[in-house]
Amino acid sequence: MAIDAVGWNLQESLAIRERAPALVEAIKQYDADVIVLSDAFRVENSLDGARAQEVAGAYDAFHQAGYTIREAAYDDDHAVHGRYLTVLSRLAIHATQVVRLGNRNGLSLRVTDRETNAPLHIMGLHFDDRCEAARIKQAHAAMEHVKADEPSVLLGDFNALHQGDRQYAPFRHKLVHRAIQRTPNAWVRMVGGKVAEMASGTTMQLFEQAGLRDVDILHQPTMPARFPMLDLDHGLVSEQVHSRGFEVGGYHRESDHRGIAFTVEV
Repeated sequence: MAIDAVGWNLQESLAIRERAPALVEAIKQYDADVIVLSDAFRVENSLDGARAQEVAGAYDAFHQAGYTIREAAYDDDHAVHGRYLTVLSRLAIHATQVVRLGNRNGLSLRVTDRETNAPLHIMGLHFDDRCEAARIKQAHAAMEHVKADEPSVLLGDFNALHQGDRQYAPFRHKLVHRAIQRTPNAWVRMVGGKVAEMASGTTMQLFEQAGLRDVDILHQPTMPARFPMLDLDHGLVSEQVHSRGFEVGGYHRESDHRGIAFTVEV
């Protein structure tokens, strides 16, 4: 079976009135079978009615487009609460599980193609951007839910870079690390420090060693959306899954990431 998949970090935009309508239309235009929306929205409590109303409107539009919706609250141990990951599926869902991935939740779906009844495991995730140690724990936790004999796709914002990518090599140098730490600009220290840890490539290497491969062999950047420089959003597949047609989406001002799209066959 051929399944069209999309992953997109929405920067909480499904709950923001000025952003949601345009993004909903952009998501629908993908016309994909499975769509993983990391950081889809944030609604902190029941009193946040305006944001909740925007999400309800977006979900209604997705339902009308033929999607079944599953969601998981991040329940992050260290960050702002009320953030959600959403998965849209036109495939038959026969099992859904919220899975704990280190300090936040992901979403695991077992789906089947409506025509062939072939099974596929989809995991939607959003790894921590704050440090590589947290991402390593999340990667180990994710792999505990991937069965060796089961076709699987892991999709989302990994906040991780590949170890062999030369454009990030300067960030792996100790002198660059020291320069980042000593800069008087707090923003540069924060962002530079994060990129330096991401550039170690350890998280992605763990997945590769487990037999999962990135569908984007060129490792194209997806963030920031206006001028992409970092390859943070990935689709990883197990050895039973073939992939083709990877593309990075166009710029949409409603999010700081670009979406990714590809086709998988089992």
